[in-house]
Amino acid sequence: MSTEPKIADDLIKGAKALSRELGWPPRRIYHAFACKQLPFFQIGKTICGRRSTLREHFAKLESRADAAGWLAAQADPSSLSG
Repeated sequence: MSTEPKIADDLIKGAKALSRELGWPPRRIYHAFACKQLPFFQIGKTICGRRSTLREHFAKLESRADAAGWLAAQADPSSLSG
């Protein structure tokens, strides 16, 4: 018996569903798709994304921000002043 999740459980279909998942307005989803800012793809005319891929994407962004010192700066804004 496989422990892998079903693709359907990982797939988010449509701008409205992506909007609910990310907590963004649908217009922002369309913009992010058009500008290729997030790892979305299309099936027919439907914008789709995978929960696992989006989690990885945001983890990478957070890691880059941490490496650049941005996360520490949010905790202590005075650390930005040089």
